[in-house]
Amino acid sequence: MHNIMPPADAFMFTAVWEGDCRAVGDPAAPAPAGVLLDNTQDYVFWAYAADRSA
Repeated sequence: MHNIMPPADAFMFTAVWEGDCRAVGDPAAPAPAGVLLDNTQDYVFWAYAADRSA
């Protein structure tokens, strides 16, 4: 995980998710309604935020 913080008014966040494919709970039990567990691939997450004036 990394935070990039310039002197003022903005920041950027990055992180890497490496799926480890471990079983969680009972694999035979159905997932609760609304829970999606079908995307277990690795990915990079990032976010950038800045003040409107910047």
